[in-house]
Amino acid sequence: MVDLYGEEIQIGLIKTSVSCAIKELEPFAWDMAKSEHLDFLMEDESVIEITGRYYWKHDLESLLE
Repeated sequence: MVDLYGEEIQIGLIKTSVSCAIKELEPFAWDMAKSEHLDFLMEDESVIEITGRYYWKHDLESLLE
């Protein structure tokens, strides 16, 4: 997943991205954030679900051209 925060943070002696830190330190919050982000993309019609798999709308449209 693209790191939306764009900056590295330092935890003790370790430098990492915000998304990687959340993923490792708080996996439940990470799963919830992924789910909410996917829901947003589906509501925005940027992502389409077909038989349990998710596709970018622009990728499907390019197949039809």
